Amino acid sequence: MLGMPSLSLRESADTIVALTDVDVGLVPREELGHLFESNARLAALLFLISQEERVATMDRLASIGATEAPRRLAALLLHIRARVLRSDPDVGTTFDMPLSQDDVAALIGVTPAHLSRTLHYFRENELIVWTRHRVEILKVAAMQAIAGLPGRVLDQDPDWLPRGPAA
Repeated sequence: MLGMPSLSLRESADTIVALTDVDVGLVPREELGHLFESNARLAALLFLISQEERVATMDRLASIGATEAPRRLAALLLHIRARVLRSDPDVGTTFDMPLSQDDVAALIGVTPAHLSRTLHYFRENELIVWTRHRVEILKVAAMQAIAGLPGRVLDQDPDWLPRGPAA
């Protein structure tokens, strides 16, 4: 769900650019409010998703502020792979990468030239294969070690949340 952080604001804080073709549907705030009222579990799950995004943002900010480019790049690629795995558990170690190298450089806070050197290091050490629009992580454990992020595991079915309406 796009734009959720802006629900708390009078004007949108989000600027969203689709990197691939998407279908977008608008859900008015009032309808979302009614949905939350009638389905406490859905409201709680959306709250948990926002908390997950917050933790990911904190991890990313900590990474950008205190780490070198290889660590930042490894963390970003692993994060993208984890997001893809949620919607396609069979994706394995190869996923689409619609971002350009310039986009990735900007995301991790380095120049395109520095990113190129980092990618060369990753390729030389047989950690990844990055073709035009695909990334394959050859050594996931090694990339996780480089990323140095805490191993966070999403609770996919929290049993402590309110149950949905009876079917």
